[in-house]
Amino acid sequence: MENRIDAFITKNDLNENIKDALIDFVNGCFIHYAGHMSKEWLAAAVSNKSTSVSKTKKDKLEDPTAAETIEIYAFMEAADESKRQGGVPVSVGEVLSKAEREATRKVATLIDSK
Repeated sequence: MENRIDAFITKNDLNENIKDALIDFVNGCFIHYAGHMSKEWLAAAVSNKSTSVSKTKKDKLEDPTAAETIEIYAFMEAADESKRQGGVPVSVGEVLSKAEREATRKVATLIDSK
């Protein structure tokens, strides 16, 4: 996995400082989605024998919650913002706070226009 993350950082011209946060994020996603798969399917996937195990309906991944979806988009926006700033680390929390302020402003504008 680390090689893929290194490739992602290089491809997107990101600062190496983002690597640990990216690893934590990917691990968190895996842990979340692994909870929705059968033990047999996971064991086969981990042992690289996934071709011998067919995925069934019970292995279907659930859709992420609204909060998880927002966090995923915030992470992607933080990565994009870091790239725009030349690789400066940008926290997901900063992105979420900015988005919340913008959403509050837009809602207030909509309310005021009525």
